[in-house]
Amino acid sequence: MSEKIAKFRLVGSDLEIEIFPKIYHSEVISFGVARKLMVSIDRGVFRAKPMYYGHLRRLFYKIGYKIESLKVDWNLSFNCSANFTLRDYQLEAYRRWEDNGYRGVIVIPTGGGKTHIGLWAIAKLRKKTLIVVPTIALLEQWKSNIEKYLGISKIGIFGANQKVLDEITITTYDSAYLNAETFADKFGLVIFDEVHHLPSENYK
Repeated sequence: MSEKIAKFRLVGSDLEIEIFPKIYHSEVISFGVARKLMVSIDRGVFRAKPMYYGHLRRLFYKIGYKIESLKVDWNLSFNCSANFTLRDYQLEAYRRWEDNGYRGVIVIPTGGGKTHIGLWAIAKLRKKTLIVVPTIALLEQWKSNIEKYLGISKIGIFGANQKVLDEITITTYDSAYLNAETFADKFGLVIFDEVHHLPSENYK
C-alpha cells in the first residue's frame, strides 16, 4: 500500500491541499468534517480557507496521512522580550489561549489589559505578527505600546496613507480586508483588536 500524503501550500489567499494517492471529492466523505471545509478543484487537489489549516492538518494526521506542512518561515529575525509582567488574571487568560492551540477570543473588561496580553503573546511566540485595529487612533496606540513594552522600533504600518510591511505590522480592518492576499502568507500570529468588528459582512 502506497504512503498517504497530504501536502499543504498557500496559493494567493487560499489554502490548497494536495492528496496522494489521488482521490475524488466523493471519497472525502470518510473524512467527516474535512469534507465540509474543502472544495474540490481537481482530482486530489482541494481548496480551503487558510483559517482551517491547523484543523485540517490535525484531521489528516489523525486518519493516517503524512503531513507536508506549509513551507514558510514565520519566526522573527530578532530577539524580542517583554519588559513587564502580566497580572494573575491576564496570565490565566494567556494560558487558556495557549492551551487552546493559540486560537480564541480573550474577553476582559475595558481597562483590564488585553493589549498587554497581546504584547505578551508576541514576546513569547516570537512570530511575525499582524495586528488588526478598527481606528487610526488604535493603530498609533499599538505602535507606541510595541515600542515602549517590547523595545521594537521597526514597525510596519499598513493604513493611514502608509503601505509599509514589516515583521511586526499594524493595519486597519479596512486595509486588511482590501489587501488579504498581500498579508496571506507573511504572518504566523494575527491579533484582532476590538474583535467584535470581525463578524461584519466584509471583515469575516
